[in-house]
Amino acid sequence: MKRVNANVIIASDQEMIDAGLIQCNPREDEITIWTYEENILWKKMQWTPIMRVFTEPLKEDLKDEEGRIIEHKSTHKIDDFYGAPIVGQLDLRRYLQRFDVNVEPIK
Repeated sequence: MKRVNANVIIASDQEMIDAGLIQCNPREDEITIWTYEENILWKKMQWTPIMRVFTEPLKEDLKDEEGRIIEHKSTHKIDDFYGAPIVGQLDLRRYLQRFDVNVEPIK
C-alpha cells in the first residue's frame, strides 16, 4: 500500500480491506489507484477505485482468451506505478492531477 497523499492510495483490494478502508470481495493480484471523495448518490465520503496500475510497465496489451483487450499497454508513469490513463475518449490524466498525482508519459 502506498499513500500518495490524504486523498489518494495505490493498493490492492486486500490491502484496503486489511486497513479497514473498504468492504468488498477482493480481486486477486491487482493494484488500483483509489481516491477518497464524496459519493454523490449516498452523500458520504468513500474510497473509490479509479484505475488499475502495475509495478512494471506493460509492453503489450493484455488480452483474454478471445483476443479482447482487458488492459491496455502502459503509456504513463503514475506516481511510482505504470498504466494507461487514456483509453479511447476516456482520459484520466486531469482527474488524477486534480488529486495531485504525478502523471508523466513514458519515454
